[in-house]
Formats: sequence, structure tokens, C-alpha cells
Amino acid sequence: MNSYRVKFWDIKKISDTARGRYRVRWAVDGRGHCKSFATKALADAFLGTLKDAARDGKPFDASTGLPARPKQAAPATATWYEHARAYAQMKWPDLAAKSRRAIAEALTTITLALTEGHRKFPDPDVMRRALFGYAFNPASASRPAPEEIARALDWTAKASLPVAALEEPETVRAILGACARRLDGKPAAATTTRPKRAVFANALGYAVELGLLPANPLDRIQWKASAVAETVDRRSVASPAQAGRLLKAVRGQGPRGEHMEAFFGCLYYAALRPQRRSPWVKPTASFPPVGGAGSTWPPPRRAPGPSGPLTAPAARNAGSSTARPTRPAASPSRPSWPGCSARTSSGMAPALAGACSAPHAAGR
Repeated sequence: MNSYRVKFWDIKKISDTARGRYRVRWAVDGRGHCKSFATKALADAFLGTLKDAARDGKPFDASTGLPARPKQAAPATATWYEHARAYAQMKWPDLAAKSRRAIAEALTTITLALTEGHRKFPDPDVMRRALFGYAFNPASASRPAPEEIARALDWTAKASLPVAALEEPETVRAILGACARRLDGKPAAATTTRPKRAVFANALGYAVELGLLPANPLDRIQWKASAVAETVDRRSVASPAQAGRLLKAVRGQGPRGEHMEAFFGCLYYAALRPQRRSPWVKPTASFPPVGGAGSTWPPPRRAPGPSGPLTAPAARNAGSSTARPTRPAASPSRPSWPGCSARTSSGMAPALAGACSAPHAAGR
């Protein structure tokens, strides 16, 4: 029971020991309390603390005689499903279309992982359509959901675990494992696992921000997705003959096509990304004569500075800081483009001299 009726007495020295002791005496709601200290300074400090609390209007606990502790507010509670919908709603306005899709896919995977072991689990395909197309798609709030979708969402809202359950390492590991698997149960590629894990970590951080979790549980988990051997399907890569026909078709698109033929030829024969090809312009690029040596891999990149020249970094041995000279490759046979007379010995940029600046001109 708390009370504001507090009475204090002066500190009194008790000489019942060789050094003596100093006793603080006070009463709360008529119930006396006392406490002894070895020195008067300690007794004065304790009595000052009690008087400050009484002066600030704080209630005292009659049973202990000390200022009553304020009642702790009940921790915020929410299910994962509720939190995931709030997270998607918060992120939605500032995201591009692909990022919205990535968040919806990741939240669908995580939510299914948190409810798969539940009894009367609905049809998985219906659950995925309900979560991906409606629950985590704020744009669908204005259109009515079909009956089976509405039933699946109602079931998910009832069966979802609380956010506090994510403090258990086993639960977090189960979710990470689900993010690293495909629908058929086989390991997913790293390009699939990483975005889902990033969304999961960000959603947990949002839960910490809202007070639903004391800390991000991923910080305590040492987990790494299993390595997946990825191979390129040869059927999805254009053969040299197909690439030649494609480049010929590009060249037939008029004056602009003649320039773009060299651009796309670089992308195919040198396996360059467009952003690595675009900086190759006449003032900053140099090419050896046809069949000559001297070109290196990786391709040139811009040195630090606002307008530094294109330089090729020296190749290094793994685990060593000693530079290793690059080995010139044999010059492969490549088609020639009109107006372009230079070709690298490695086949990286066939016939670029006359069309190096063409992509920039074409894009203006």
C-alpha cells in the first residue's frame, strides 16, 4: 500500500560498537522504519534521497518504507502477421515496383514458415496468393478479396505467432532456412536468399523500433546459407552464329544501328555490362593494332578523380601482394564493323575506334 504521509527524524549516533553507527529513522503512514550506516556521510546521503522523493510528491511503500517504484507499462504485443502488414504499409510508398515485389515475396515466405506446422493449414497455393496479392500488397486494399482468399487471411491472422516468439533462436533459424529454399525444397540461389534475409532483418529492426522486441535477434544468430553450385544453361546463351545474326539485324536499323552494332558487340564478345562499356570513348580509350599484344583483363576502369584516365588494374596472385604480369590472349576472329579499325588482342572490344562515342551520341 502506498502513502504520502511520511515523517523523518534527525540522524542519531548509536554507540553500541567500538566505532559506533548512525541510524536514520522515518515513518510511512504511521509505520516506523530505520536503517543504520557506518558513517554519518552515508546516513546523510540516504536521508537526503528520502526527503527529495517526498518533496517531489512521490508515494512511499508502507511495507518497505521506500519510494514506490512506478508501474512498468505492459510490453507491446502484436502477431507477426499484423507486424508484417504494418511493415509493408510503411515501406510501400517509397519503393520501386521490383522492390515492392521483393518485400511481398519475402514476407510471404516468412509468414508461411511461421504457420506451416499449424493444424488445418490451408492450401499452400491459396495461402501464397492471399499473402502476396492481398496481405502484403497495400494497393489491393481497395478491391474486395475472393471468398477463399478472405478465409486464408482470417486463418493466418488467428494462427500467426506473436512477434516475441522471434526471440527464440530456433524460430529465427527456421525462418532463415525457409528463405534459403525454393518451393520444391531444393536450395535457393544466393540471389534469392540474400534479399529475403535483408527484408527479414529490416522487419525485425522495425519491430525493435516499435518496442515489440528488445533487440534484433538476428544479431545473435550465426547462420550462413549453403553454397549452391550454379551453372549457366547453354540454351539461354546466344551462340556466335546467333549473335552475328542479331548484330547484323541491329546494324540494319539505319545510321544509329551502325553505332549500336559495335556497342552490343562489346557486350557479347567481351561479356561486359553496359555501364562498363559506356565510358569507352575516343579521348580516353586506346587499342592495340589488329592481332597485336598488350590488352589485358579485366577491362579498363576509371581511376579515382573527376576526370581520371581509364587504366587497367594489375592482376595479383590470390593471397599475395606481388603483381603478376598478364598474359596476352590470342586474337580471335571477329566480324568487322564499318568505320571501326581497331580491335583488342583479347577480343574484348572488336572494332571500337570509330564507334566508341556512338552510344553517348545516340542516347542524347
